[in-house]
Amino acid sequence: MESTGCVVVGGGPAGMMLGLLLARAGVEVTVLEKHGDFLRDFRGDTVHASTIRLIDELGLGTEFRGLPQSRLRNVAFPTPGGGLVTLGNFAALRPPYNYIAMMPQWDFLNFLARAAEQEPTFTLLMEHKARSLMSDGGRVTGIRYVTKDGTEGALRADLVVATDGRHSVLRQAAGLKSKEYPVPFDTWWFKLPRAESEQGEVAGIVPAFGDRDAVIALFR
Repeated sequence: MESTGCVVVGGGPAGMMLGLLLARAGVEVTVLEKHGDFLRDFRGDTVHASTIRLIDELGLGTEFRGLPQSRLRNVAFPTPGGGLVTLGNFAALRPPYNYIAMMPQWDFLNFLARAAEQEPTFTLLMEHKARSLMSDGGRVTGIRYVTKDGTEGALRADLVVATDGRHSVLRQAAGLKSKEYPVPFDTWWFKLPRAESEQGEVAGIVPAFGDRDAVIALFR
C-alpha cells in the first residue's frame, strides 16, 4: 500500500499552498485533485497582500508578478448625493503590498503547482478522487481513492487534511458537521467581454445600486 507523510485532499488554493509549504519544510506530502486540470470558474479570483508577502518570502515573487493580473487598490460605494465613500483603501498600505492582485484562479493554482513540484517531497495526483477515510482504533490513517479510469487505491498517511470544499466528502466521512450561515440575497455570476477602453490596470471597485439590486464588476 502506498504511504506518505501528509495527504491533502483537494487542489484548491488552501490545499496547494499547504502542500507547497509542507514540502518546503521537508515533509513528504501528496495532494489529490479530482479534476484533470484547474480550468474551472471561481468567484474568488483575488490574491491578498498577506499572501503576496508570503509568496515573496518563498522566493517566488518574480514569477508571480509575471502572471497576467490587475491590481485592485480601493473599494468605494456611491452615495445618494453623487459622491463616493471609500471603504477599503489598499493603496494606503506600505508598498509593495498595497494592492490586491486580481487573476484567474487557475493561473494561481498552476503557479503553486509548478513551484511545489520543484520540491522532492511533493507529489500531485490529478484525477484522483477521495472516496473515504481509513482508520485504525479510532485514528484516521489514510484515505481511499478512485482514479478517472475507475482504478481504486488506498494511501496511508500520518496526517490527512481535507481541503475538498464546502461539500467535503472527508468531512462527512469523519462525522464533522459544518455551520451554515444563510444570507438574505442571491448572487448571479456571469461574464461579459471587456471593451478596448477597459484593458488597463484596475484601480478600484465601485458597485452600482438599484432599489434592491447591486452590480459589481470584477476585472479578470
